[in-house]
Amino acid sequence: MTSRYPVTVGPNLTSKVVRNAQGLWVSTDQDVLTLVLYMDFGFTKGELNGYSINIFSRNPIVETERELAVIGGREKFKMEK
Repeated sequence: MTSRYPVTVGPNLTSKVVRNAQGLWVSTDQDVLTLVLYMDFGFTKGELNGYSINIFSRNPIVETERELAVIGGREKFKMEK
């Protein structure tokens, strides 16, 4: 499944959009609901305009606690973890 949606400052429909998120979700297990996730959070406003953060991780969504891996980004976040 693909996703593309705006990320806003607040929860209201009129909140300022500060970045866009685009990514892919792929189901990877037949027995336990597990997804592999790739997301790119690209900033489009403010001092971080043009920067991004990238996530690529296994996402076992049935677990109550889980951690996603930040693998890098662009500009200020290049090679960050």
